This record gives sequence, C-alpha cells and structure tokens, in this order.
Amino acid sequence: MSAKLALSLDDMIASPPVGSPLVLFRWTVEQYSELNKLDIFHAARSVLVHGEIYPRPRRTPQHEYVIGKVHDWLWKTFRGDGHHARSQTGLVIDEFSRLAPDVSVVEGLLER
Repeated sequence: MSAKLALSLDDMIASPPVGSPLVLFRWTVEQYSELNKLDIFHAARSVLVHGEIYPRPRRTPQHEYVIGKVHDWLWKTFRGDGHHARSQTGLVIDEFSRLAPDVSVVEGLLER
C-alpha cells in the first residue's frame, strides 16, 4: 500500500461503531490517483466529484460521434482566441474533484 494514503483501505470502509454517526470519507485527487494505480477499480471508468467517487457510464458509438462533432466545432470556434478544446481529458478542478468531461474549453493555446 502506498505511503501517500493516510489510512488503509480497511480503515476507510470499516463499519462505524453501533450508535455513532456515519461519516463519509472524502477522497482527495491524490488519493484517488493512488487508488487508480493500485487497480482498485479494475479498469472501471469513474470520476471524483467533491471527494466522492462515481461510476461513469459506457460510451456508445453514437456518443463518440457526437463528442467528435462537438469537439471539432469547439476547436474551430475557440482556435486563436487564447483557448482550446479538449476531448475526454481529465480535468482537476480542486483538491477533491477530478472530472472527465466529454468536451471542454480551457485557457491557453495548443498546437494541433
């Protein structure tokens, strides 16, 4: 187990004592990344939002097609404007959120 995880996985999923309030564990981006390295999710797609891990649905061919079309439109629209379009790329929002939007527009130039 990595030293970066402050608690063991057993500690994180252990049942609280009877009568104690339930306290949810809030994952950080760093801890979430470590779990992915350990293959805890067995290649299942997931996303970290406000410290909670959620599964992501499978993509269909139609979904992939629309993502491509939207990405191309965003790329053309924002090209040269100090922004660029990204497709299905991880995006760290804060210490507790690592999203994976289908498409996004981010600040900065990128040569394609």
